[in-house]
Amino acid sequence: SLVLAIIQVVEGKAHNASGDLYEKLASCLSAPMVLILDNFETTWTAEGKQIEITDVLCRITSSAHIRLVVTSRIEVPPAEEYIAWSTVHLPTVTFSTARGIFLAIKPDTPPAEYGDLDMLLKELDGLPLAITLLAKLKQSWITCLELLDRWRDRKTSILKSESRSKSRLTSLDVSISLSLNSSVLNDEARELFSVMCYLPDG
Repeated sequence: SLVLAIIQVVEGKAHNASGDLYEKLASCLSAPMVLILDNFETTWTAEGKQIEITDVLCRITSSAHIRLVVTSRIEVPPAEEYIAWSTVHLPTVTFSTARGIFLAIKPDTPPAEYGDLDMLLKELDGLPLAITLLAKLKQSWITCLELLDRWRDRKTSILKSESRSKSRLTSLDVSISLSLNSSVLNDEARELFSVMCYLPDG
């Protein structure tokens, strides 16, 4: 459950589900803290769980010393009828920021390759995860032009880190699949996305 997961993360140890979990939650959140619930759309869209989750969120936000940060891919904030969220929408990054991200990861990229790098970044369309994963693929013997050719040939399939376990942070395909498989999308929306993929910039 969400309550048990929060307790285990905050206290840094495993707990069983016995006893009053809400009492344990109140105890572990007794000190001032910033609590971050990342990728929350996965939890929020779980079937039949929204009433329980709304209750948990309301309990947390009722504490004046707790600052709750929720990140989500869905447009509508969770439990918005009960919680006055301060909403921040994150756009794709600017071109200069995209170049900064890439060069922060690979500062040894030769200036002579910046023209090819700019073409590569333009195709990534300001998506931070794609920029990060592609920068990590860049080795001293791989030029930006070669990376661009690989991207054009294989697209998202090359955008994964060397981590053995695939997740939304190590694979762009996994990240995209999480969005497409969300219960927020219906079959008509998924069909629309599949059609859009055939467009020149799809």
